[in-house]
Amino acid sequence: MLKIFLLASICVALLGCSQEAQEKPMTWTDVETGEKEPVPAELRDRLKQIGQAQSEGLDGAKVTVRSAYDYKGYSYLEPVEIAKLIAVDVEFSGYDADFDLDDVDIIDGKTGVNYGSDPHMALLTPEGKIEPDESKWPQAPGPLRILLIYAVPKECSSVRLGYWGKDLTSNATVHSEGGPSLKKPKEDEKAGK
Repeated sequence: MLKIFLLASICVALLGCSQEAQEKPMTWTDVETGEKEPVPAELRDRLKQIGQAQSEGLDGAKVTVRSAYDYKGYSYLEPVEIAKLIAVDVEFSGYDADFDLDDVDIIDGKTGVNYGSDPHMALLTPEGKIEPDESKWPQAPGPLRILLIYAVPKECSSVRLGYWGKDLTSNATVHSEGGPSLKKPKEDEKAGK
């Protein structure tokens, strides 16, 4: 009898939640914490400030794409059958501390389709070699030379970069033949040992 009561209670609760969600469209102020309470206004305001600062992190910066190429080295990204990995060797200078590399988008150079952000990243030396010492990561304003690795459709043959809806590169970079690549980490390095 208790099982039936519990199942009935769960069903009623779920139906009530879904009906309420259908009646009222969700807004930013409706975001709830894990305690089912609205996010406090000061937290919402702080999140907006952080987003605004990040979106302006490259304002006035110089972005130089050195090359883009079909990538054959190691990456934690695993493209699906209709995709491939590409790497973009790019240098940023004049950025501020709020610049967020995770937010750099890859855009198809021919179609203009934005395939998203969150690339696999590898620090490069000023000469364009893989930098094995991560402690050499430069602080703002740089320069920062980095390899950004993305998954894109196999048909993609040229790329541009974007950041928070802004074009970083006015011209598309056609894929060239190879460039720096990462070696697969040893198992103990991946496990953090």
